[in-house]
Amino acid sequence: MEKIPPEVHDIARRCAEKHKQDVNVAIAAAYEQVMKLDNFDEFVLALAHAAVSDLVYDCRHQSARAMKIAAGAYGGPAKVIVGLSGSVQRVYESLYNYRIAGTVLGCLYGRDLADIASKEAEKASGHRFNADLCAKLATMVPDDKRVHDVVSEKTLGNLFRNMEKAKA
Repeated sequence: MEKIPPEVHDIARRCAEKHKQDVNVAIAAAYEQVMKLDNFDEFVLALAHAAVSDLVYDCRHQSARAMKIAAGAYGGPAKVIVGLSGSVQRVYESLYNYRIAGTVLGCLYGRDLADIASKEAEKASGHRFNADLCAKLATMVPDDKRVHDVVSEKTLGNLFRNMEKAKA
């Protein structure tokens, strides 16, 4: 089997990195460089081999698919429906399996509960602050603008401080 020469891979990688924003420019640049390689004929043979291989695999897939469809064994209902098995349903029926603090409720020790409650309250407080901040900024920033385009850093700082004072 013919392999694509490593130099071709290197050229493609360099051109892709150099022209990250425009794939067509990257392709054109790589094509131009590859055509100048001394082993261009080897590359063409590798490409032809890959193309013919793809065609053979595709034809095999199409004929196998057609036979399965004709036999009625293709495209039917799924053998397994994810999440609907009895064992999965039993797991979710128990409240002990409620997810909290990276584990399940039923596995927590009493000694851990107060600490988890405190951490969860801190997270909730942070989320509440973020929600209030976004709600306030939504009244200040037009739909088609960014926060930094409309609100100065000084104004944003004042807003943060006022919200922190109101929270306390």
